[in-house]
Amino acid sequence: LNDTGTASLTGTKYASIFSPKANIVITPITNWKAIDNLDLFLNYGEGFHSNDARGVTSQNDPARPLTKAIEYEVGMRTQLWHRWDIAASVWYIENGGEFVWVGDNGGTEEGLPAERKGVDLETRLQILPWLWADFDMTKCTAEFTQNAGNGNAVALAPRLTMAGGISLRHHSGIYGSLRAQSIDDRPADEKGNFTATGFTVVDMAIGYRIKHWEIFANIGNLFNAEHYTAQFENDSRIKNSSGVLEPTTVTDMHVVPGAETNIKGGVKVYF
Repeated sequence: LNDTGTASLTGTKYASIFSPKANIVITPITNWKAIDNLDLFLNYGEGFHSNDARGVTSQNDPARPLTKAIEYEVGMRTQLWHRWDIAASVWYIENGGEFVWVGDNGGTEEGLPAERKGVDLETRLQILPWLWADFDMTKCTAEFTQNAGNGNAVALAPRLTMAGGISLRHHSGIYGSLRAQSIDDRPADEKGNFTATGFTVVDMAIGYRIKHWEIFANIGNLFNAEHYTAQFENDSRIKNSSGVLEPTTVTDMHVVPGAETNIKGGVKVYF
């Protein structure tokens, strides 16, 4: 790939990294009244992400092959009445270099070091032998630790995400679910001048199986919520009323619309 000159992308790189991990779990309560068990845990781990090979093998300002991240986490998990699981944790991540979106190239590149900190919550409840409910939430912040004068927000990093729903699988053969996923508004650029719009989408599924036959239907975006599967801040040029490109660029949000309400169905035969 362009194997001559400083623009060359052809090459081979080797890299290794040491990623130790440690976990401590203490269980101070077991089988006490409504509490089946209570675990307290402390986690430490080092990991990495591997950068795009085109940047790693570039002859001009090559990217690091492996970028280290260090995470600390403390939390608890418990089970109540043999049917309700609850877990929560607080965590902190030191990232040696964030992946950032570069609209001009239509891809990502390694950015500045950053830190992320947040809270996770998850719960599962067996309401009936054939009916369950679950909910997951993550609240976090992401900021660059080295400010290059362009603000310090990590563009498009989620601030609040949630997912949950109700699922059933009855012995009669009926099964289904009603589930929602949600993401909050978040900065679309480092300065915070643009915002990626959050959304909540609800999906429903229902089916029935008897012996070797099964019929099912899935409804996506049940309430026809307006949402975007991709959105980012970028410069572009637009045409005026005469169909001629404007001489100056316009900075705005570029989006890919998500699907409207849609229904999929089918029949399965097991043999």
